[in-house]
Amino acid sequence: LTSHAPALAHLVNADATLLDQVLMEDLHLAATPDRVLRQIRAEVRAHGLLPGLRRSRHHQVIRIALREVRRLADIDDTSRELADLAGACIEVAQESARQEVVSRFGEAVDDKGTPIPLVVMGMGKLGGGELNLGSDVDICFFHETDVGRTESGDTSVVDFFARVARKTAAAIGDL
Repeated sequence: LTSHAPALAHLVNADATLLDQVLMEDLHLAATPDRVLRQIRAEVRAHGLLPGLRRSRHHQVIRIALREVRRLADIDDTSRELADLAGACIEVAQESARQEVVSRFGEAVDDKGTPIPLVVMGMGKLGGGELNLGSDVDICFFHETDVGRTESGDTSVVDFFARVARKTAAAIGDL
């Protein structure tokens, strides 16, 4: 593994149990995006946002790399799995960021009282499902409307979503 992907050596050396955990899995099967998302959410519940995201990311990156090293996945499979992993990490980070902002200001709602949705769009290699270990992840945040309010009335819809975006970007930037 470390001769194929030397950048992963520090992950294996930092947690002696990580490689053993990965090797207990059936590496013949690619992890589905839903399974990765469930695993990340479980790690975040157990260890907190940043430690849970890091543990999950490290585990999945090693699993994905081992699949390629063992020729159980080709470069297209690896790129897609890395993009799915990044998408799941972003989704969990965004959910956590939104919960944190909601706890302070209440939900951002439109003029009918309906929560305003937020879409996080992956750009470049992430959007194309073509990530590699060295890829940057570029994302854009879109919310449906600026017309509305937060339930507390203490901030604008624009400020609400700017806070969610900053907190999300900070969380994934720390991975």
